[in-house]
Amino acid sequence: MNPRGDNIYQGTEGPGTTVISASPATLRRITWGGTYVGTITVHNAATAAGTSSTSDIITLGIPLLRYPESIELNVHCTNGIVIEETGTPTHRVIWSSE
Repeated sequence: MNPRGDNIYQGTEGPGTTVISASPATLRRITWGGTYVGTITVHNAATAAGTSSTSDIITLGIPLLRYPESIELNVHCTNGIVIEETGTPTHRVIWSSE
């Protein structure tokens, strides 16, 4: 947890699906950097089994060389936050509990 009270998920573990929050939460920001490549898909879901194309919030292809190294979202996720990663993207997801 950082001084603002937000939580940070450091995504560097390679392909897979990670449940960040299994209850309602606010997705604040995604930051990235480095030379790793892959995709990050954020879902409004409470479990990995609950992800689908209808639960997608945003999908980012990393690296985004021509774009800023962060995106502010401030999205209320009514079910929770699940991150799906392909390749080896290096990123951080900042979120807060409800």
